[in-house]
Amino acid sequence: MNLEILVVLVIIMGLSAVIVPQISNYLRKTKALTTVSEIRALILAIENFRIFEGENPKDTMELVERGYISKIPKDMKIDVSDGDPVILVFKDVDPNVIKVYFPSCTVENGIFKIPLKGSGS
Repeated sequence: MNLEILVVLVIIMGLSAVIVPQISNYLRKTKALTTVSEIRALILAIENFRIFEGENPKDTMELVERGYISKIPKDMKIDVSDGDPVILVFKDVDPNVIKVYFPSCTVENGIFKIPLKGSGS
């Protein structure tokens, strides 16, 4: 009886050793892809703002105030200090996934910087 319990425990531990890393990897990729989706939505809002307002938004709040997005994305903001907007992302996500979708992205001190070209001003 004790041997049977031991065998079952060994099987469960073996399965856990295989399954847990797979689930962890899946969750990490899901978080990164959710961030990609949020970035794309913010880019679309900025592009629409440029088309209809003829200029770049001053900050993320202006996109909300003028109805281009419903709320400020968590852990993201726009930096327009150098002219063209740069989306700053303050999330701990896999940089390799982000760079696949945004090749011009750089990472400095854990902050993703995604430049947008073509000023509306």
